[in-house]
Amino acid sequence: MKKTLILLLLALVIVGVVWYLMQDDRSAATPLTTADFAIADTSAVGRIDITSANGVTASLSRLESPTWMINGKYPARRDGIDLILKTLHLLEIKHPVSSGSRENVIRMLAGRHSYVEVFDKKDKLIKAYYVGIMTPDQQGTYMLLELPKKGRMETPYVMTMKGFYGYLTSRFFVDEKDWRDRTILRYPKMDMERVEVWNHVHPEWSYAVDMSDPSKLKMYSLPDNTPVPSFDTLALQDYLLQFRRVSCETWDLAFEEHQIDSVLALNPHLEVRVQAKNPEKNKHVKLFLRPPPEGQTLDDGETLAPFDREILYGTMEGEYLFRAQRYVWDGVLTPKHTFTGDLEF
Repeated sequence: MKKTLILLLLALVIVGVVWYLMQDDRSAATPLTTADFAIADTSAVGRIDITSANGVTASLSRLESPTWMINGKYPARRDGIDLILKTLHLLEIKHPVSSGSRENVIRMLAGRHSYVEVFDKKDKLIKAYYVGIMTPDQQGTYMLLELPKKGRMETPYVMTMKGFYGYLTSRFFVDEKDWRDRTILRYPKMDMERVEVWNHVHPEWSYAVDMSDPSKLKMYSLPDNTPVPSFDTLALQDYLLQFRRVSCETWDLAFEEHQIDSVLALNPHLEVRVQAKNPEKNKHVKLFLRPPPEGQTLDDGETLAPFDREILYGTMEGEYLFRAQRYVWDGVLTPKHTFTGDLEF
């Protein structure tokens, strides 16, 4: 019953959008130009709201350049922000939709669109777009423009982007976790006091690095915090450079809530703790090795791998589950004997 009601409401919304889009708008009688669509100065943009046809919204808001937030909760991916701003700036008209196709395109836009609203830094609407699907040749995107003083335009247009061949639809997505910045550890100024690497599979590989005096690094064995008398200082300095930025592959995966809770309840195989000069930047990452895919072997091509050699799971501050690639994180998890030269068993 509940599902039927939701479907009925969604159908009513689509019918309403079709009716709205089909209404004549005399302000749109004059043919549009590329300048009508494009955002001339993207540095003036303060917020972008993207709403899907089923009502899910991603709100991207600028704090201080280059920092943007997604839904006011998490830092947004810089590459995603740069791409959408570039797209809005370089929008270019290919041609208006023909009068014979107008009604069908509007119906399509009603059911399959992203409604994109662009605001300035004072929260005043600059422009809005209905962004539809790609054209049959995959070289354009159907769009319908709204302007604050002129209202909704009458005719949809096929749009592209200067210097680009393809369609633009996929750039206007609404999934929060896809917009969220995937950086887990970020210390570009190397402003760390202490780094701890805990290996619960091979405890003897665990260690800590004291960086309170950058000119004189100190190394300790964990868990007893015993000083390591001799280690490769240059190798350790190179290792620490990795902490300038370490990212995950994606957030939350496709797990159900109870599956996420089950993973978070496990004891981690590995841990990375960072004590920063600014306590607000302290990080605690827990990592979980997963069973290997069937038939995966070690480098000898014969010995079966004990754990997946490509993917692991992790949590940040014990809350957010992420998926990470081993080739990214194995460097951060470098074992102690790499620096001491003593392979312990």
